[in-house]
Amino acid sequence: MTSSQGDQIAERSSLARDTVGTTLTNAALFLLGIISWALIARLLGPVWRGELALVMLAPALVIKMGAFGYDYGMIVLGGKQRSMLGPLTATGAVLGLILSILYLAVFLGFMLGFPKNFWKLSQVWLPLDFIVISMAFPLHMMTMAFDSAIYAEDRIAARNVKELVINIVMITVIIVAFIKFKLELTAVVGAYVVANLVSLGYALLLVRRRIDLSRFAEWKVAKEAVRLGFPVYLAQVASYLMIPAMMLVLSFSLSGTKFDNLARIAYFTMAYQMIDRILPVTRSVSFALLPKITTASDKDASDLAAKASRQTLLISIVLFFILVMLMQSIVSILLGARFIPVVWAFVFLAPAGVALSVGGVWSNHLLARTRPYEVSKAGIIGVVVALIVSGVGFRFISGHEVLIAAGAVLIGSFVNAGFLLGSFCRVGKISLYSALIPTMSDFREWRRIPGLIKSMINRKAGVNLR
Repeated sequence: MTSSQGDQIAERSSLARDTVGTTLTNAALFLLGIISWALIARLLGPVWRGELALVMLAPALVIKMGAFGYDYGMIVLGGKQRSMLGPLTATGAVLGLILSILYLAVFLGFMLGFPKNFWKLSQVWLPLDFIVISMAFPLHMMTMAFDSAIYAEDRIAARNVKELVINIVMITVIIVAFIKFKLELTAVVGAYVVANLVSLGYALLLVRRRIDLSRFAEWKVAKEAVRLGFPVYLAQVASYLMIPAMMLVLSFSLSGTKFDNLARIAYFTMAYQMIDRILPVTRSVSFALLPKITTASDKDASDLAAKASRQTLLISIVLFFILVMLMQSIVSILLGARFIPVVWAFVFLAPAGVALSVGGVWSNHLLARTRPYEVSKAGIIGVVVALIVSGVGFRFISGHEVLIAAGAVLIGSFVNAGFLLGSFCRVGKISLYSALIPTMSDFREWRRIPGLIKSMINRKAGVNLR
């Protein structure tokens, strides 16, 4: 066996371990997410659940606007030169704090300076919850740097455990706030802030054990990281914009009473949230793939990406088909009859979930091969198509706004995926057959999963004993 062959086998074994570990973690996160998804809906009801969706738009936008690609640039620089992780992490934390203050000023300025527009967006005037949720901005933005350091070191298992802990903390805080203090919407908003605080502390502890953070911010480092990461930032923002844009359009297009409007927003948001909670499970291969293909040769990266594409597509189709068949029962049992409209919105969005799942593999391969503008172009075209479809639908069809929004997202997601697939095959020199059709070797690799799980458990037990 040559050294190159040995490296390829080790790379595939590492990818398999990280994929299985991430999949198991994301499956657990999915179950926790379903618990919080049902718990919050049951406790708030459709109207306040819709209000929560609109309140949460602000932190969602801040998360994606981020630090202009600094986090991705930090992963690339730190992954290639570990000695740079100290100044990169310290600089990222300071940069995140500064940017979060600017974002906070912009959002509060909008709320206080344009109250009529803010009311139209929020449907009801809730300045307190909006101000409370904004407290999470600096917490999240500083955590970004620490999470990037963990990812740059390829510490996938540490990241997985952290995500589990944060979700358990959030559910616990929500339950305590509802039962002991009788809080409603504020309980969920406060739990989100507390979870972000715990996330910041946890990430800092993980980083401090391995990285020297004594050096202060170095702006030359920040400039280089942003230079490398900004194209990827554009791609990520373009890919993310579809749902926030659709929620804004839906909010301004609804013509019923404010309570009916909020309920409809809740139905659309909850259907997409179900999709969004499944995506980490189906994208586990893609998540574990990015650190590997960033440093791999073009041929090895293409082989890994093609395998990830096939398996992600197969897993996505099977999983979403099962959920479509069960969604009526899931909603009836977990949420109650008030939320039945979520079922049809989910049915419309489920094929979009398949497209988004496998599109994550194609995007990550293009990003790792330094083709971020291909991802940006696909994302922007998908958003524009979705907005055009929704605009036409809202204009000529009344009374079915939720389904129109879901259908627009579906069409936009397929357009986005189509452009990504074309770029993925062209850049990686991968045939459509290799990208989409599972092989017998793909199925045979599934037999290795029990053994990989056992070896990970044994290895973890050995580490604990030492």
